[in-house]
Amino acid sequence: MSDIQNELNTVVHTIRNQLNQVSMHTEVAKMLIDQDGNVEKIQQSLNIVLEACVQCDMTLNSLKNSSQP
Repeated sequence: MSDIQNELNTVVHTIRNQLNQVSMHTEVAKMLIDQDGNVEKIQQSLNIVLEACVQCDMTLNSLKNSSQP
């Protein structure tokens, strides 16, 4: 496998992990809201979602920057 393909596979894996965090913690927040859950726990889950979004953006910017000459 080429270096470019290895790098692309790593980036795809990283983004999938970040999107999985977004999905999982959004579901947790929804469940807590439906159960009149603890506001602090809901905020924790949503903060994790926001952090995963920031990390995803950074990963994509890194990919964009590495592909420029």
